[in-house]
Amino acid sequence: MTTDDNARSQAVHLIGNDAGEDLLSVLTEFFDPANQERLMKKMENLHEIMQYQGFDPKTMAKILISKHLSFNAKKGEGDQTEIEYQVSKDVKKKWNMYGPFHDDLCFLIYTFLTGSTVKNILEHIITKYSIHKATGANKRKAGTSLDPKVVTLSRISAAFPTITVSIFNDSEIRYRVPPSTIFESELVDPIPRAFWSPMMASVFPKDLIPLKALYAMALATDNVLHEKIAERTPVMKLVHYLLASCKSTVVPERIKLAKCLEWKIVEKKGTTSVLVEPITILNNSVDADLLKKIRPGITSAQWVEVLGALQAKVTVAAHPMQREAITDSRREFKE
Repeated sequence: MTTDDNARSQAVHLIGNDAGEDLLSVLTEFFDPANQERLMKKMENLHEIMQYQGFDPKTMAKILISKHLSFNAKKGEGDQTEIEYQVSKDVKKKWNMYGPFHDDLCFLIYTFLTGSTVKNILEHIITKYSIHKATGANKRKAGTSLDPKVVTLSRISAAFPTITVSIFNDSEIRYRVPPSTIFESELVDPIPRAFWSPMMASVFPKDLIPLKALYAMALATDNVLHEKIAERTPVMKLVHYLLASCKSTVVPERIKLAKCLEWKIVEKKGTTSVLVEPITILNNSVDADLLKKIRPGITSAQWVEVLGALQAKVTVAAHPMQREAITDSRREFKE
């Protein structure tokens, strides 16, 4: 078997051939395994312009894969215990300590989205992937950042945004910030559920990004995450964070468009793709008065600056295909 064939074989084994049959396991859609020749390139090209989070999702994905492979290589007899957990009222999932990577990934993202702790699984998986626990002395102080190679639930979700949105869309997970607390109910009701998911900003096609609506949601979420006013993200810095997220190249543009069409966030008008009308109306409703209600105490001049910045056209770099990076990835899989 050639080095290329060996790398592809390990990658296919890693994500599992049955992923497409599972409600939450959408890895097969993301990596497009029908085209096996490109599978390893897609794995290696998990690169996202999200420097504001202090890490590179491409590196985060490689760390997770490496930990999965090294941990599962130690598998011994009697390690097949399955644990069952509830995803929604009608759906249960099973998890095995030595199961396929996509099972681990979906559970970790589900935990991030719900904020829940399925204790009998979580302690095992925290050890398996060396996940950072933000408690006690480990809690990050405001204004500081974690080492880029530290694994956290939010970083895992950001490294796989399409999967994060799919899990949120297909489940009964509660909204972190109920949309009706930001916008009028008549504006919220027609909007597809996927639109409100964390990491959605990274999955919009580059010419179809409702920046003002996404910013209003990010602002309200930041208020919830930072109860102390002094620790909240400055309003212009939040603009830069959002724009960086929208410039993500983790997901190729064609996959972004396909997923947004599937989630009914985008629709076809002849040969053109456009945002569905309710989202366009929602985006146009965002003005300085709404932003003032979400974050009081900011001057009118600051909001003018924010809204001006949100008119910017988002440019996304071409999806990278560096030969050297692919070679490095294959070497790591082989080792």
